[in-house]
Amino acid sequence: MQGISKAESEALDYARKELGTYVTPLGDKPLFSYTKDEIEGMIQNIILSYQTKLQGVLDDEIPF
Repeated sequence: MQGISKAESEALDYARKELGTYVTPLGDKPLFSYTKDEIEGMIQNIILSYQTKLQGVLDDEIPF
């Protein structure tokens, strides 16, 4: 993906893996058949996973 930092790329990869963990128990069904709660849970999972990983990666970097 162009225009993103290495830290953002790592956070995206992590969020994608966490999303897989979230949707697997929901079964093999199309996205349009998810309930409102399932969609909201999926969105929350993506945002939280991305933010958590990005903060962790940035905390590991020394700013100087």
